[in-house]
Amino acid sequence: MFCTVYLLRRKGEKLPTQVVRQVPYRGELRYQLRLVGKSPQWNVMKATLIAQDGARYVVPVLDKARIVKVQGDGILIAGTEVIPTTRGIKNIKAEYFRQSWYCIPEVRPFDDQAAASGWRSDDADQWAQRYLKQSEE
Repeated sequence: MFCTVYLLRRKGEKLPTQVVRQVPYRGELRYQLRLVGKSPQWNVMKATLIAQDGARYVVPVLDKARIVKVQGDGILIAGTEVIPTTRGIKNIKAEYFRQSWYCIPEVRPFDDQAAASGWRSDDADQWAQRYLKQSEE
């Protein structure tokens, strides 16, 4: 979902409200499973904000992310910000800081009717056709 995200901390320290509101970030918010645990409560989630081109992160990844609060206009997500300090195949080093995001979803209407109708996967369409065929018999 596309969101406007406000970072509530810098290097783990809380920022004043005036500073937070000055720098909004926009992109596609993804809240995904990063590591599967023994049971659902042990799963590790990550949150990312992807640029509209889909090729880069807008802000550093939020690891061990959890949804803290859902309220009127937004979602509060907390976790650990991962800032890579070296780029290499082995021995990747990073800095880790507490971070919280306040995310406000953006409503985006479909511009193209063909795009709106193509939201189902081919597997879902095939399943629906088989189901309808069985129910007719």
